[in-house]
Amino acid sequence: MIVRSVKLRNVALLMLGRPGAGKGMLGGMIAKAYDAPHLNVDDELRMRCKNNPFFKGRDGSADCGRSISDGIVVRHIVEPWLDGYAGRQLVIISDVPKNEKQAQYLLAALERRNYGKVLALQISLTRQECISRMMQRASENGRGGEKYAAYSARMDAFDQEFESVLRVFDAQAIRRCHISNYGREEVVLEQIKATIASEFEEIVM
Repeated sequence: MIVRSVKLRNVALLMLGRPGAGKGMLGGMIAKAYDAPHLNVDDELRMRCKNNPFFKGRDGSADCGRSISDGIVVRHIVEPWLDGYAGRQLVIISDVPKNEKQAQYLLAALERRNYGKVLALQISLTRQECISRMMQRASENGRGGEKYAAYSARMDAFDQEFESVLRVFDAQAIRRCHISNYGREEVVLEQIKATIASEFEEIVM
């Protein structure tokens, strides 16, 4: 008799993609589905920027992630969080890495903590849709003064940096799967669950 089961042992799931692609939202949904801890790095940065001068951006705003060094993001946010969930078989991290140095720091931190399996879910959404979501979110948070051109330039900068992330992942043979974030959230979640099952399914004879 052949039995197929999904075994998640020492797995780190990384949610990658453009700003506004839905990484944090989907990461939270996956965490709930698998009863796993989820770190949304951008949300954590915004909270700390408001409350701690150490994390404040150069302009003093809550949108400070671009002003903080890559080592600080990993050492002071990601690593303490990982240590707080030591022993968990699955952890989910959204919104990091965004550039080459963050990718190197993050993968090294995961390796030191014996996360032997790293799966990157690359969330896909059109550039235009991502910019629209960013502008809507900024408006809802009272930061709607920037024009479209500013968001477009920010997206260009992200895309350029993100290419270096993918090179680091490919060099270290990190598995990447593309997830299209179109349609209902429940449908996208099922697509992600099917991807996780196909990556970590074990066959027992």
